[in-house]
Amino acid sequence: MLGLALPPLTATFLVRNLAGGGTGKFTVEVHPDWSPEGAARFGELINAHFFNGCRFFRVVSGFVAQFGIPGDPALAEKWRLRPIPDDPVVVSNTRGRLTFAASAPKTRATQIFLNLGNNNFLDNQGYPPFGEVIEGLDVADRLFSGYGESSPRGRGPDQLELLRSGSEYLHAEFPLLSYIDRVEANISSAELSRFFASPAETHDFGLMFAIMFCVLLVSLALGCWATSFCCFRTAFSPETQAELPAKRYEREAVHNDEELSRLSNSDNSGDQLLSPTFGTSYLR
Repeated sequence: MLGLALPPLTATFLVRNLAGGGTGKFTVEVHPDWSPEGAARFGELINAHFFNGCRFFRVVSGFVAQFGIPGDPALAEKWRLRPIPDDPVVVSNTRGRLTFAASAPKTRATQIFLNLGNNNFLDNQGYPPFGEVIEGLDVADRLFSGYGESSPRGRGPDQLELLRSGSEYLHAEFPLLSYIDRVEANISSAELSRFFASPAETHDFGLMFAIMFCVLLVSLALGCWATSFCCFRTAFSPETQAELPAKRYEREAVHNDEELSRLSNSDNSGDQLLSPTFGTSYLR
């Protein structure tokens, strides 16, 4: 990473409409070494205040709490079209850890699972955790779970309809869902910007540029050598050598034509003749 090392990122979620009423908060610590791309995207979303107002639209007790679809369909579509590359799974999906949801490889975008139980089976399905709740996990256990699984397997919200209709759909049909009032990071916006740029910064661009420059120089050198070799080969080929006398004769003929023209202009005797076959001859 370029520049000074960044402090660990923690994000505190202030949650409203908990089961039984009331508010609470839980704090997530991010681990870029677990999932560099996932951690960077989470930092990017925090910096954009993306989660403010988001509902926990799928809460299954002892399993997961899912969130990350905003109430504005246009905003949801904008981020959905910006998926991140996959990360390998290096730690397990144990209780309290967070991982991005995905429907296929390279489709992680904004939706997140908060593991409410030990979901080790998600490891083999390619869900790498990027952070964990370090404080307030009991608040996560109080997220409203009365609707159960998402439609069509349960009575919960239809995710496709949520993407199409946003908050209006949830307010009308699922008013009891817990939601995120705001998220507060422990580092400044400027530091967050560096944080979510960190996967790109982990590449040694100086070395990459040097390698590309060397490859360019080698390519140019090979191109020059190939051109020179072709010219040399053409110049000294038997066919070229056989043509040289004829070419010299043609040059001499042209020279003689020019000489004849000069002589014709200075001599009025009119006894010079041209031969169409052998170039120029002088008859006196």
